[in-house]
Amino acid sequence: MILLEYSPDDYKIRATFPYDAFLVDLIKRVPGRRYHTTPTKYWTFPFACWSDFVSIFERGGIKYGVGQRLREKLKTDQILREQLIDLKFASGDETLIQIPSLQNTTLYQHQKAGIEFLRLCQRGLLAAPVGSGKTLVALGAVETLPHIERVLILCRAGNKFTWIKEIRNRLGQEPLLVDGTAKKREGLWYNDQSKYTICSYETFLQDSVLAPESWDVIIADEITKLRNYKTQIAKALKKLKAQYVFGVAGIPLENHYRELHSIMEFCRPEACEPGFTFYKRFIEGGESLAPLHERWGPFILWFDKSVISQYLPKKVVQDYDVELSSWEIWEYNKIARDIRSKWHVSNPLTQLLRLKQFTSDPRVLGFSRRSSKLDVLYETIESNP
Repeated sequence: MILLEYSPDDYKIRATFPYDAFLVDLIKRVPGRRYHTTPTKYWTFPFACWSDFVSIFERGGIKYGVGQRLREKLKTDQILREQLIDLKFASGDETLIQIPSLQNTTLYQHQKAGIEFLRLCQRGLLAAPVGSGKTLVALGAVETLPHIERVLILCRAGNKFTWIKEIRNRLGQEPLLVDGTAKKREGLWYNDQSKYTICSYETFLQDSVLAPESWDVIIADEITKLRNYKTQIAKALKKLKAQYVFGVAGIPLENHYRELHSIMEFCRPEACEPGFTFYKRFIEGGESLAPLHERWGPFILWFDKSVISQYLPKKVVQDYDVELSSWEIWEYNKIARDIRSKWHVSNPLTQLLRLKQFTSDPRVLGFSRRSSKLDVLYETIESNP
């Protein structure tokens, strides 16, 4: 009989059994399996491939014994999956969230569902379009967790101050921004005065040796930054340890579903098999993607525009007819005459683009004056604050 036990440190299942050629042949069919010889001889395979193991060994008519840790892990994992699926189909009114630390903030139904999802999931991916309040959802989820002292927020360089503003306005707290010279940053990483530490992906890559490995919570904003598993930033971040990992993105799947594997490997490593096995099975081998939906689906909450459109203000469209000034008419005709003279020499589409650029803003072509349309736009904005 094969004895199985779960190893929470590396999210793998350990299999031990007396040597038997038939059993060895069966376990070699399990994706991601590996043979170890020290300190004793045993096999391991990813927890994500549990269903593959069960299917292979049951077809072979082989019984196996499940250890206590593995039995508990399978039970809790199944319960969590069912709870997350139920949460996705629940209406917002059923999600009751009380977060006293959020100041002067009204949560919409989809935001409450997002907070509850991240809190319950612990390690998951939130995908929502721009304007849906992903930042607020991530911060709200952190504030619902007990005994949280250190939170690392990783984001693109252009979003650092958005997170600082949200933390100040929503939570009334002062975050720590890791920025500046290398000498200055070295002292900031171990500053315990702030609960929230904000750092750009590029800065973290430079300080990956200095930065702490263990955090209570890690929030990865615009997590598509990790879509390529070969990049140095993806390799550095996957060495971090945290009980809670929240991945946040607008569109987590940009080009190919293999990008989602790298992202989920950071958010939910126990639901992923090794990259080389994944590529061999689902990319080169062309296996059905159904197992991926079963593995990752419960741990991804995806809001499309139809979910949040009811909470957004209606789009207002107004057309303004703007006449060109006498100077613009003169220069426009001059460019048009120049285009006609070179029509058979250069690319016509390129020449026509010059006219379009001029009507948008003459400064694009090197003129010192701006477009009349911009004057009308500024006047409209100032008259309607």
